[in-house]
Amino acid sequence: MIFGLVTLIAPLLDRSLVMAWRERGVRGLIIAMALALAVYVRLLADRRAPLIGKALLALAITYGVVSRDLVRDGAGAVAFLDDLVVAVLASRAFMWLCPDRLVEEHARHVASAADRALSTRHSEAIPPTQ
Repeated sequence: MIFGLVTLIAPLLDRSLVMAWRERGVRGLIIAMALALAVYVRLLADRRAPLIGKALLALAITYGVVSRDLVRDGAGAVAFLDDLVVAVLASRAFMWLCPDRLVEEHARHVASAADRALSTRHSEAIPPTQ
């Protein structure tokens, strides 16, 4: 369970999130993370995304779940750390393997959906003028 969560969160950790936090605060960071996660999930579901990247993610999750790996799971935090590193590397590799045009397509789709949701919410909050 935790490794599946790590593979979803790992690709979100980049400089753009730090910049969103600096420029727009915690709310901006949360929005940027939600949008990035939506793009990532859409890429995972897209049949055009490279199968090798998806296979790497599946192997990383399997590596994290199986108790026989480089560092035995009974070794405490160090055992968790090697599983975490594998999950992060697999997630980053998946994103790197996805074609830029595909990532941009999903990013545009997610951004337009977010804009529509925000404009609908904003228009409902402001009563119409007469």
